[in-house]
Amino acid sequence: GGVAGLAAAIALRNEGHEVEVFERHNLEKKEGHHVGNGISFGANLSRILDDWNFDFKSSGATSLEQERTIHGHTLEQMIYFDFSYIEKQTGYPWREIRHDSLHTGLSTIITNSKQEKDKSEIVIHHSTIVESVDCESGEIVLATGQIIKKDVVEVANGVNGQLIDLITNNTTPPLRAGRVAYRFEVQTKLLEEDEMLAPLFKGQKAGHTIFVVPENGIFFHLLNNRWRRRYVWCPYAPSSERRRAA
Repeated sequence: GGVAGLAAAIALRNEGHEVEVFERHNLEKKEGHHVGNGISFGANLSRILDDWNFDFKSSGATSLEQERTIHGHTLEQMIYFDFSYIEKQTGYPWREIRHDSLHTGLSTIITNSKQEKDKSEIVIHHSTIVESVDCESGEIVLATGQIIKKDVVEVANGVNGQLIDLITNNTTPPLRAGRVAYRFEVQTKLLEEDEMLAPLFKGQKAGHTIFVVPENGIFFHLLNNRWRRRYVWCPYAPSSERRRAA
């Protein structure tokens, strides 16, 4: 039921398969549905989503034309990437979209699939917990004890899921990195009114602006787009550096 699961369902359906999705949350009620970070992707994924009739405009996807890395103390530009050539060469731009918007857009494609007579409908079983799966036999065991048999089983279980461990026979839990991350929103108006920051953004093309303080391990990632707000995604620092700075 996440973006990987929904994308896999759409791709398989488009190849003529009958697809069912087993989702532990109720996506219709937005249960377990988080905003998440921004997802950047290149021309290949843009082309695929376009073939699927993904609505980039209503999803708020931003076309990125550049990426700048600026020193957080001196405000000098350290690194610059020009992304404008990508669309010229491929016909599709480098894009960024919020995780929840990508999920909503894929869900809309699945909903619209019900009206396509030449393809089978993708069936989503909401609030359905999968206890175990055997990819070799194609068996799926639900929490209710029901056993379902399929020809192909696609597992898109997320970083905290347990099904991957069953398949690989290996436990690989996420490791603590000793860092902390925050996500918050900065109004465009505040940036434009700041005497120090305003010149950095005036007349700039849409893209990423990254403020870095290397000696402190601090990283601010700013998405500069044409909408009313700019999002600061992940400022972070090693816990030891934060204690020392304090």
